[in-house]
Amino acid sequence: PPTAFLDVGTASGLLAIAAAKMGASRVTGIDIDPGAVEIAHANLVLNRVETAARVTSEPLAEVSGDFDIVVANILAEELVRLGGELFARLRTHGLLILSGILIEKEELVTAGFFSYPLTLMEITRDAEWSCLAYRREN
Repeated sequence: PPTAFLDVGTASGLLAIAAAKMGASRVTGIDIDPGAVEIAHANLVLNRVETAARVTSEPLAEVSGDFDIVVANILAEELVRLGGELFARLRTHGLLILSGILIEKEELVTAGFFSYPLTLMEITRDAEWSCLAYRREN
């Protein structure tokens, strides 16, 4: 399993909990909503992973370290705006998974990430939603 996992827009902390339970040694979830961070922390405790994972409302720019997997489930415009910061947190050959994208905004996101050394590995669509999976090349 990957050793480091970052969940941007963690909300309830579900993905952070799953990463911790799958054996990731460093799990960080961030959200701009302090209420979501409180709920996520309570969920970490309920799932007994509070020592393996942490949640915070600190800005992405202030999150230290790099990660094997970065997931971000936020608005398309925010994904593009945060593109450089998301890329900077990703280790070489790491996975970047972007979701919460309306299909009509998919092209905006792919264009916004085109300049980074990323390979678009897969696009998954369900109803009006899209998820983009990238791998960092260097």
